[in-house]
Amino acid sequence: MTKSGFKYAMQRGLGSCMLVLESASDIEQYRDIILWGCLRELAFDPQCEGTRAHYLYELAAHYDDEAYFVEPVVTALKKMRSTGGRQLWLFIHYCEILLCFAEAGNAAARTALYEKYDVLYHKLRRAHRGSRTCDLVRDDFETLCSVLTSLDGVDRFASIASDIGALFKKNGFTENDFLWFIENGKNIFGEKRLCEYLLTMAKDSENLSCFCNQIAKPVWTNTEQEPAPLPTAEVLFTAAFSGKLTLAERVRFRRTASNEEKKKLAEHILVCDIPSAKAVLLSVFYGEDFPIPCEAIIADACSENLQLREAALEVLKTCHGEAVRTLAFKLLPEKEYTANAICMLITNYCKNDREALLKALYRLPVTYSNTSSWHGVMHHILWAFGQEAYQTYPREFLYYIYQNSLCSGCREDAVKLLVQEKGMTSEMMNECHYDSNENIRKYIAHIQKVKKDNE
Repeated sequence: MTKSGFKYAMQRGLGSCMLVLESASDIEQYRDIILWGCLRELAFDPQCEGTRAHYLYELAAHYDDEAYFVEPVVTALKKMRSTGGRQLWLFIHYCEILLCFAEAGNAAARTALYEKYDVLYHKLRRAHRGSRTCDLVRDDFETLCSVLTSLDGVDRFASIASDIGALFKKNGFTENDFLWFIENGKNIFGEKRLCEYLLTMAKDSENLSCFCNQIAKPVWTNTEQEPAPLPTAEVLFTAAFSGKLTLAERVRFRRTASNEEKKKLAEHILVCDIPSAKAVLLSVFYGEDFPIPCEAIIADACSENLQLREAALEVLKTCHGEAVRTLAFKLLPEKEYTANAICMLITNYCKNDREALLKALYRLPVTYSNTSSWHGVMHHILWAFGQEAYQTYPREFLYYIYQNSLCSGCREDAVKLLVQEKGMTSEMMNECHYDSNENIRKYIAHIQKVKKDNE
């Protein structure tokens, strides 16, 4: 595998990188690429996927010199400031990759985690609770609390709980500020066992006693509320004209309205002559069939009003008809609308379109910054395979997702569909054992176990 090919696969979290390191005669050529990955959060959506820390650690573990990877990550962690957003996930990534090294016995990684814990704890002791800065520091601190608990077990949890108890006493923090840490501890050790252990330890610790008293309080009370009335087409139409139709109302209508009400709304949309209101109403039908013939929407796809044009193109992704297919081929060469055109052609798929579609798919840039196009297309492919006529779609669409998606969640769905379609090659099966997505690893292991048991 070339260095560029290795980096491409590593960014996607593919198991092929591990197989290359296990079989290549010269793995030194990949060392700097793995370090590059260790210093970045490569997960497309870490909130859903988790970080790639364990995956990258497994790659780095093929080299004898741990310091080559550990020291730059330690330096980066020390320099980090609490800024939230994507940076929080980079902070979590650094902590988790150092956790992997520390669990394997690396003293420098362990020391770095504890030093960062001390730095952040002392910042919290001086912070003004409720300020933006305090919230950001607390988020990073809570990450370290959970990481160190994973590293050193229930005794470390108790020690951290005692530190947090001191924050409860003097700084006005409450259990709501550390719910993630508390719930994580209950999940790891069991709620009953953990509470009994903490209460025993709290007999000799005022701070820990304060922590236990706080977490014993009910966090919230769940009160029943009267369900809101089901939205109607008339209500949505009126709200859109006044500029007061919220996203929540649109989503609720999409999920709960009857087919009759949806058809009424579609008829209202066709006679609407205000582009901004029409665009908002069209968004109700994103991801589902437009309930009446869509010729008028095709005209809106050429509107001079950008908001209306984009809304119409989004709705047309799931519309059927030769007119939609004709429009798609017209838009396919235009970079700005290639993704929309691909989705329309997939919805209206004909076998003769296969080559043109595959060429268009592989022309789409798959990058972290250009997510709306490629990610939307991959979601649409997966949606299409879930429809009744999915048998007509070629497996190459799923291979495209497997090989190119930065989102391991999309790759997981593609793998399951390929198994269902008996389209997984032996090479892909081997790669899946080392995929960055733990669900893929478990799924393939389960499939192979069932197959073996049935032989």
